[in-house]
Amino acid sequence: MAKCLSLSYVRPMDFTKKPIKEFIYVSEDGFKTEEAILKWIELGLEHAKSKL
Repeated sequence: MAKCLSLSYVRPMDFTKKPIKEFIYVSEDGFKTEEAILKWIELGLEHAKSKL
């Protein structure tokens, strides 16, 4: 998570004013291209699989 949070356009997911564990928010500038969207999806899938 620390690596992801150090990336541009990324911040902790915090809808409740408290960071939600293991969730991130990527601003719109972080996924302007299809390639960028696919990278985020792949990263999310890898993370989910690591929790099985």
